Amino acid sequence: MKPAEYATGHYLQETLQLHIPEYQRPYSWDSDRYADLWRDVMSQYRRPQAGAVKRHFMGALIVEPSLANVPSGVTAFNVIDGQQRLLTLLVVLSAIRDQIAYSKGDRVAPDDELAFVKPKFASPVKRVVPKKQDEKALDAILTGAFVTEISEVLFGHRLVQAYRFFRYQLWLGETATSKSGASTPPKPANDKNAPPRGSFAPWGQTASGSAAFDLPRLDAIVTNELTLLELQIDSTDEEAGVIFETMNAKNTPLAQFDLVRNSMFVRMPNLKDEFYAKEFEPVEGVLASVTYSSKRDSGPEQFLYEYLISVGEDKVNKATLHRRWLNRVIGDLGYQITPATEAEFEAKYAKPLVENAWLYPIAVGNRQSVSIPGGRVIAVSNEQHARIAEVMAMSGGPAVPLILKALHGRETGSLDNQELLTILLDLQSYMVRHVLAGEGLNLLRSTFAAVARMLPETLTIAGLRTALQNAGWKTDAEVLAVVNTVDTKSLRSAVFPILRGIEYHLSGPGGSAHPLPYGSQQHQFTIEHIYPQTTNIGPLWIEDLHKWKVKKDDMDARRYVLGNLTAVTGFDNKKNGKRPFGQKKQLLAQTASLKLHDSFKALNKWTPGDIDKRTIILAQAALARWPRS
Repeated sequence: MKPAEYATGHYLQETLQLHIPEYQRPYSWDSDRYADLWRDVMSQYRRPQAGAVKRHFMGALIVEPSLANVPSGVTAFNVIDGQQRLLTLLVVLSAIRDQIAYSKGDRVAPDDELAFVKPKFASPVKRVVPKKQDEKALDAILTGAFVTEISEVLFGHRLVQAYRFFRYQLWLGETATSKSGASTPPKPANDKNAPPRGSFAPWGQTASGSAAFDLPRLDAIVTNELTLLELQIDSTDEEAGVIFETMNAKNTPLAQFDLVRNSMFVRMPNLKDEFYAKEFEPVEGVLASVTYSSKRDSGPEQFLYEYLISVGEDKVNKATLHRRWLNRVIGDLGYQITPATEAEFEAKYAKPLVENAWLYPIAVGNRQSVSIPGGRVIAVSNEQHARIAEVMAMSGGPAVPLILKALHGRETGSLDNQELLTILLDLQSYMVRHVLAGEGLNLLRSTFAAVARMLPETLTIAGLRTALQNAGWKTDAEVLAVVNTVDTKSLRSAVFPILRGIEYHLSGPGGSAHPLPYGSQQHQFTIEHIYPQTTNIGPLWIEDLHKWKVKKDDMDARRYVLGNLTAVTGFDNKKNGKRPFGQKKQLLAQTASLKLHDSFKALNKWTPGDIDKRTIILAQAALARWPRS
């Protein structure tokens, strides 16, 4: 292949026709990709105009001579790779051309160069021959059909949505484009009196005066200053389909953390070598070794996901981590890289990311301490580590971003050790109260992400408590009003830490609570249901219920409520089985002297009323251990 760099305008030659092969996907870019391209355009537009023009590289384009039947004087190429980018650039040029026409009250010329190739000795032919799915939309855009309004029939097509996006930027003018990107076009109204979806009327007046773009200059920038590296396949190369497959199906895509690493060092041209060697490389190995039960991805990827949530990023998902991070950076520092922005980037983005990466193994309960090159050790106390382990046992990953933020606050001096403990207790309190109120923890990740967005950059106890209250932190009254009816069957992982905490509380400040290690080993503890959880409770229980004048349905309804639960070793759990209450009570008393047993060991029967009473006793103990402030 022979590489050559061409500006966008190269593809508007009078004799050049572009074909999109059928084996390629239809146009698929979304608003995130539009915003990236528009940011590139704005970067060029806002450069100082004095001095030599620095052209902006837009990526690679692979083409091959087409065998299509074309008029004499026309050169046709198949676009093997890069069609999304190239088509979007043509859409941008169409939007600029149409905005100029709109401002003058003109129409687009029927033989406009964007739409047609005009050979000297033949009739005009289409500039682009796209896939069939894109043909009508692209033809309408390139021929200027949307100068005054976008047609209803094509409104939802992705190419048309791209056109609408760029046209909106031009309509609003320079002030609508911030450092981080562009404004999103408003969603059309749905009421019956609303204008058509493609109407520009809801956008208001177009920008004028100094607020308006210099549209001819903008057109010149896209045409002449945005370049593509063209690689042209010739007859000695492989088949185009094989090359396309190699580039798009056989490559190893970069992970989101890899993309962040690359972008980070692009923005640190003078500092990158020293920063990588001293700061970044050592922590990469630490992240790679992090593990915890609910971790969903590799250590670096999972860290990046939790870190972005911890700093308040909105709508975080695994596929757009790099984009979200980069948008934060550019929104703050702008697109251009200068010595001043390089130093500011290091202080505000590079170092905080690395600092949080060192804290990550502690935040997930993986380690109690980490050693940083240079002799520095970051550690948490036994009590802090135990609290983190309790939070992780109850919820897994959802709480990690807030734990990470709290740990970083302690390291930067905005929180002390006692305040860190208090924050961990508050997070537990929120979860415990949600479980006891029957809310469950299914939505905890989105809830805690919303809490992180409510918090100021510097975390405080008061700030966290306000955010938790706004997120529905349950009061004592709200819990006690429903706890007798809450089924805990699907919440084993959350319920056992609650039982352990109740045991600690019932033991009192000077008491020696049993540690109740949870697990599946014989010596470890698990949840025991005093009234059996099996449907077939056995004849002895049936006999007791009859003797106590209790309905089985009333007992069945309380199988999984808090008052019917206690803790027992795996060994003794097998022995207890469906034994009647009297025998089970004696066995439980023999295996471990737990305060959890005090509320039933003096009883001679086990009825719905007894379960309800014990539920309240245990719930009150839990609420006292995990208060709501």
